[in-house]
Amino acid sequence: MYRTVDLARASGLSVQGVRQYEHWGFLPPVDRTASGQRRYEGRHLDALLTARVLRGGYSWKIALQVMRAVHAGDLVGALREADRRHAGLHRRRGEVLATIEALNVTSRAAPARLRLPRGRPSALRVGEAARHVGEKVSTLHYWETRGLVVPLRDPRTGYRLYDAPRLRQVEIVALLRRAGYDFASVRRVLDEVSTGRLENVLGAAQARLTQLDEDTRKCVAATAALWAYLEWHGGPEAGPVLGKT
Repeated sequence: MYRTVDLARASGLSVQGVRQYEHWGFLPPVDRTASGQRRYEGRHLDALLTARVLRGGYSWKIALQVMRAVHAGDLVGALREADRRHAGLHRRRGEVLATIEALNVTSRAAPARLRLPRGRPSALRVGEAARHVGEKVSTLHYWETRGLVVPLRDPRTGYRLYDAPRLRQVEIVALLRRAGYDFASVRRVLDEVSTGRLENVLGAAQARLTQLDEDTRKCVAATAALWAYLEWHGGPEAGPVLGKT
């Protein structure tokens, strides 16, 4: 039998922290002595150690849902919750990789130089902007409805106007759409480019990819800890134990 202070020392938590983990549902039900003292066993220590690893790899919310499902005997539910975290990381990695690839495509295409008649403002009307990138006017209108490039409006006539920043956005959208990127990927690239210089944006995207690699490592470690707990405490086969029994 373990005391609360024993679990606290073994897990690096405070006594109050152990009680909070129990209250939240990270631990299986705890028996009490006739005098009201908690009677922790090896499975409670293992659950506590497992929960701490899961919180680092899955997030607090998913870790709690996983452990609650385990203690309720719902193995399938626990694994589904864990799979949500793996799937989320996979999706985010795909998005970041697609963004990096699209940014590289964009960086290789220099902005076209505008040649406007003397006396004209430094902005193109929609027809001129469409010809500039080799697209139809209706295509630029559609991009506008998708929120990709929102032109200025001439205060006198209401005509759409594309200044240099918006024309660069039109160029990026045209380039990426021809390269086969979907609108979600194009939107992410436009958002990234709007935050700063392209080389800085690429560096930030690469840093996010590195962080995702670390998050994946923690997620895999969490899944390994979960499976070890399941094998020892009600899983399909006997296996390693995280704490003393």
